[in-house]
Amino acid sequence: ERSMRQIPEELDRHCPDWLDVPLVDISRPEAIDLHRAIVAKSGRWVAHRVMAQLRACWNSARERFGELPEHPFRIKRRKKLRRRREPIP
Repeated sequence: ERSMRQIPEELDRHCPDWLDVPLVDISRPEAIDLHRAIVAKSGRWVAHRVMAQLRACWNSARERFGELPEHPFRIKRRKKLRRRREPIP
């Protein structure tokens, strides 16, 4: 339930200009610039999460319509992020 609220809120906050742009018009350099801007403003975890949300949107549209190329949202990580293994209090 929280994710259902969080995803639209984060997309509205971090990439409002893209919400009316056709997916095929979003380029890899634009995705990299967006990622860097989010890292500077909100941190790398938020940036990675927003990129994952955009990938999910792209892949859903690609599955539904079948005409989209590979998504531009893959960001190469310089170092491996350690995943939390314990429950969050």
